[in-house]
Amino acid sequence: SRGGQVFFVHNRVQNIEEMATLVRAIAPGVRVRVGHGQMTGSELESVMHDFKDRKFDVLVSTTIVESGVDIPNANTMILNNAQRFGLGAMHQLRGRVGRSGRKAYCYLLVPSVAALTREAKQRLQAVEEYAELGSGFNIAMRDLDIRGAGNMLGAEQSGFVGELGFEAYQRILEEAVQELRHEEFGSLFEGAPPPRAAETTLDIEEDALIPHDYVANSVERLNLYRRIADASEPSELAELRDELGDRFGTVPTEVDHLILGAELRLIAQSLRLARVQFKNQRLFLETPKPEDDPFFYDHTFQAFLGQCESMKRRYVLKDSNRKLRIIVQDVRTLDAALEVMRHLGKVAASPIPEPAI
Repeated sequence: SRGGQVFFVHNRVQNIEEMATLVRAIAPGVRVRVGHGQMTGSELESVMHDFKDRKFDVLVSTTIVESGVDIPNANTMILNNAQRFGLGAMHQLRGRVGRSGRKAYCYLLVPSVAALTREAKQRLQAVEEYAELGSGFNIAMRDLDIRGAGNMLGAEQSGFVGELGFEAYQRILEEAVQELRHEEFGSLFEGAPPPRAAETTLDIEEDALIPHDYVANSVERLNLYRRIADASEPSELAELRDELGDRFGTVPTEVDHLILGAELRLIAQSLRLARVQFKNQRLFLETPKPEDDPFFYDHTFQAFLGQCESMKRRYVLKDSNRKLRIIVQDVRTLDAALEVMRHLGKVAASPIPEPAI
């Protein structure tokens, strides 16, 4: 109906003719041909030339069309039983349409969304999420996250990364490397940049989310959550807030709380704090245990306490389970909590003194 041609991919040679018959029955006026890898070279070549010359409308084929096929007039791709395809294969296949100025669409058909495995849902969601030009790298990284990457420290290509996911595996691996660097090879890294701190836990009592009535598309919401979580600078969060206002209208309070909380966590992470909690108009700051982060106590602890002293707010120090808790009183709003953290964060912005020789 849009004046283009259709790839209908059915990756089962055994019943591909039956599928073509079904397509003809559904759309009686449409010209349908079949192509697959078990045809002779001359037969397949003839079919592809006829398709390029627009002698028929729908090519029912296997994944033989995945690469090396350029049909400028093809503007629709239909993948039957898409849950059986790998993420890379789906990305390659949908690249067979929209190869000219004609707008193209790719439809993924599954028998039942409820019956899909978790991995299949993740693959389909990734294909839907990364649809823009140049998203191949994002597709590859998501595929790595879904399937796992094996044992990165050994020769064998298997391991428990598949159970954890790539991001969690990377974090655990980095923590193990930092532990070895400090405990076993500390003398080799004197004067080197500080080891990365463990993730800071953030807990705020305000509603911090992206409401459904603000961003209706669930995939877009997940992508925005990921971007907020991955931000490494407060300026990135400010730019993202401006972008949300431009795209979706006035930013609601819940989204403001989410972005403020993300900046709180960034500053707390730079201070190497173990936990930050905002509730009952008080801000609770928890330092790490000495054995968990010796660098904090060697280089940051005294300056951090001095910065606490310079606050124009009442606070209480408590020693709990070999960790120090700083309870800042009368912090009425999340903005006020962020103001406190920005004041304390000046410690992290100051240069670390060079080690004595």
